[in-house]
Amino acid sequence: GNTQALTLNGGSGSLVSGFIYAPDAAITYNGNSDMSAQGSCLRLVGDTVAMTGNSAVKSNCTAELGNREMYAGRMITLAK
Repeated sequence: GNTQALTLNGGSGSLVSGFIYAPDAAITYNGNSDMSAQGSCLRLVGDTVAMTGNSAVKSNCTAELGNREMYAGRMITLAK
């Protein structure tokens, strides 16, 4: 698959919503933005996902998916 690294740089005025599917790539999410507002939904699927800054991300997207869930079929591990 595509292993090209993906970097998202956000700020207070940024709005990123939807699914980013890059299962073989490293994803880095930088910024101090709030993606947890009503109607926003962000799912990140990558080989690794790193989040920096004071970001808030809403990842429970059931309402946006018509009360259905989306599964990536992979284990999620939280590392500090």
